[in-house]
Formats: sequence, structure tokens, C-alpha cells
Amino acid sequence: MIELTFEEIARITGGTLVHLESSESTTASPIIDSRKADAGTFFVALPGERFDGNDFAQSAVNSGAEFAITTRFLDIPSIVVDDALAAVTALAQYVREEITDTVFIGLTGSQGKTTTKDLLTSILSIHGSTVSPSGSFNNEIGVPLTILSCSEDTRFCIVEMGARHQGDIEYLCSIAKPDIGLVLVVGTAHLGEFGSQEIIATTKGELIDSLPDSGIAVLGTYDPFTPRMGERRAI
Repeated sequence: MIELTFEEIARITGGTLVHLESSESTTASPIIDSRKADAGTFFVALPGERFDGNDFAQSAVNSGAEFAITTRFLDIPSIVVDDALAAVTALAQYVREEITDTVFIGLTGSQGKTTTKDLLTSILSIHGSTVSPSGSFNNEIGVPLTILSCSEDTRFCIVEMGARHQGDIEYLCSIAKPDIGLVLVVGTAHLGEFGSQEIIATTKGELIDSLPDSGIAVLGTYDPFTPRMGERRAI
């Protein structure tokens, strides 16, 4: 993460500091699995269907995490917020606005996202520090965590974007604000949720619609929908 004081993080997230000095700073990267905690990380206590992340915050700090973002007051270095996911999303949006020298690349498609992400990471890493999501961090949790793994030295950030409903990718773009958008292919995955391939295409196209005027769209040619996604932006 870019260097921020705990006071800044508390202000951005609307949180309360516990056992943290407001003037001290951190560059720790976020984790949501307490088993991955070590020096240079901070733990985000997200709610789950079967588990409450707050219950693992102590373990994360004991394993070396600098602090935790929690929704309960615990006797550990932490920032207590009302909503942990909303807090890290706000933090990611702030970081995104601050690192203006980083190129953000949004990536979506019904197939091939992971392979393309891995290839891009390998190629771009030759030219500069590159951040890309681990696993399938392609939703409202994974996108903020990916952005928060960036530092001032990050030259490229690849943001993988998945969707199960219309508006999902538009929302993720509001966080990541990609400079480049790649849509690989519109398939029939999750057809049951969307109802038609046309709706899937509209949803994937939200990435292209969200690009700035200076943005670059890279469109696959494997289906009849993807190559036409730039037409609405044509002058």
C-alpha cells in the first residue's frame, strides 16, 4: 500500500484507532485470511456466512500483522469501523486517486481471464513493478484488495473483474477507474443468472463504457458481441 498515517486511514474509513499512534504510518498490504498474516500485512475482518473475521483478528496480529480493520473493539492494534468491506473500498478508492503514475488495466471475459492475467503479469513485470490479483480476486472484495497492494512504485495494476449481475462491472470500475479495458469473450457462463447472452454482453461492456476519453479498449474477436463494444464510444 502507499504510505499512509493511521490518522489518515481512520479519516478515510471513518474508523476509530485502538492501540495505534495517529502520527505513525504504514505501507502494509491487506489480507483476509489470518493464516497469511506476517510482517507487512494488515488483516481485514470481513463477515462471512459461517465465520466472523473479527474472531481471527487476534490470531492475525499474533502472527505478525501490523494491525486489523475490525467491526468490534478488540484489545489489539486496530481500526474499528462500522463496515469492514466499505472501509477497505473507501481506502482503495483513495489509493487509486493518489497513484496517478500507475496504469490500471481492467480485465473481464467469460473465459480466459486467469490465463490472460498471468501472461500480462509476466510481460508487464519486465517493464516495471506490476500488481495483479492472486487467485480469483475479481469481485467487490478482491478488487479493493488488489488496489491496496499497490505502492507508489507500482507501474501497472491488473484488475480482474467478474460479474453475476448487471451493474457489477460498472461498480468495480467505479473503484478501479481503469485506463485500459480488455474484454476477452462473451460466453454463456452464468446464463441462468443473466437470462441471455445479450445481457452478459451488456454487462461485460460496462468495462468499456467506464473508460475515460483517453482510455484504450482491447476487444476480443471470438463472439459477435465483443468487437462491437466500442461503437457506443465512437465519435
